[in-house]
Amino acid sequence: MILYEKLNKETSKEYAYRVLKDNIMSLELKPGDLLSETELSKVLNLSRTPIWEVIMKLNKFIDHTLLKADASKAQIKKLCEEAKEYDFKTVCINPSWIEFAINELKGSDVGVCTVIGFPLGAMTTEAKSFEAADAIEKGASEIDMVLHIGKLKDGDYEYIV
Repeated sequence: MILYEKLNKETSKEYAYRVLKDNIMSLELKPGDLLSETELSKVLNLSRTPIWEVIMKLNKFIDHTLLKADASKAQIKKLCEEAKEYDFKTVCINPSWIEFAINELKGSDVGVCTVIGFPLGAMTTEAKSFEAADAIEKGASEIDMVLHIGKLKDGDYEYIV
């Protein structure tokens, strides 16, 4: 009953993510710490599941990413092939590659994520809005927008939102 109520308030994906995050945070890991197979199974609440099955459930949390300015068509094609092979959530690429990636990913449920205002985030809101609208028009299924850190440090929250 409790699980049913929780799922009605948030999607199963949001619930699974929250539980995963809470379980990982409870371990108080430090950078570089490694989890044993037993610890990983506990974190994922799958203590009787073979580790390979546990790992394969994580694939839909992965944005397979290539954001180098000099990324080539061959590299983006390879990124898409790997994303299909491992059934990742998305490929995350620069906006100029959106249409190519969509074509490469046809027939799979791998989405296309792109970045807006990357890498610095210091452009105007209007420029980011145009870039985001263009990416959506080209078919991006997810947008990651870089925050203007200087405006955040200045407390200019109205500019940021």
